[in-house]
Parts: sequence; structure tokens; C-alpha cells
Amino acid sequence: MDGPRVAVVTGGAKGLGRASALRLAEDGRDLVVWDVLDDAGADTVAHVQAMGRRGAYRHVDVRDPAAVEAAAAAARAAFGHVDILVAAAGIIGRDAPSALATPLDEWHDVLAVNLTGTYLCLRAHVAGMAARGWGRTVTFTSGARDGLPAL
Repeated sequence: MDGPRVAVVTGGAKGLGRASALRLAEDGRDLVVWDVLDDAGADTVAHVQAMGRRGAYRHVDVRDPAAVEAAAAAARAAFGHVDILVAAAGIIGRDAPSALATPLDEWHDVLAVNLTGTYLCLRAHVAGMAARGWGRTVTFTSGARDGLPAL
């Protein structure tokens, strides 16, 4: 391997995604943070860089296959390779009092981010990891810790 390991962290602006990004930087990894919360994502990268690691932020909506593929290609172009994917982007239903009262369009949005988005990120990175003979993937969403009432 040439140089430090490089990690992409989706949902890296807040919560467990941010904590994962900062821990990876503490452990000597360079970071690419993907999120839709631009100010918070840039703040995560500023902390990564303050630790002496290379870091970059990219606005990525993981529901969008073209955006995910373009962001993955940009990460490889900027850093040479991606060794680690932490797919932590996730949302929960907004205002419904229970999961059973969640409007169907909201439910589809949750699945698009939490499930399909994770798949798209894996699809964009795993082949490169396999070709290099090394890679790690971790998938979770910290919003799931709260559960869905009445489900």
C-alpha cells in the first residue's frame, strides 16, 4: 500500500458518522466526508485537517446514483484510492407520531437514503477495494438507535 489508508464516510457531518470520521483521522486515515449538511460536513473536515490528516468534503445525496458514482470517482482522483467505506448516512421519519402514521412518501425517502443509498455507496467502492486486494466497509445509521414508535 502506498501512503495512508483513505476512508469515505457518508453522513459524516453529525452523529456517529462524524464520530467515525474523527476516530479514523485519529488513527491515521485520510478522510473524504460526504453529506448534505455542508457547514457541518466542512467542520468535520476542518477537525480532520487539524489532526494533520488530509480531508475533503463533498455534498452528496446518497439517493442519487450519478452523484454517488461521481463522488466516488472524485475521491479516487483526489486521493488515489479508497480503502474504507463507512456508510453512515441515514434519516428517520420527520413528524409522524408513529411509524404506522408515516406518510408513504416519507417512508420511501427513508428507505432511499438508509437502504438504497448504502447499496449505491457499496457498489461505487467495493470493486476498487477488491482490485487493490484490501478494503473494509461498515454500514449503519445512527438515527436507528431511537427506533420507530408503535411499530
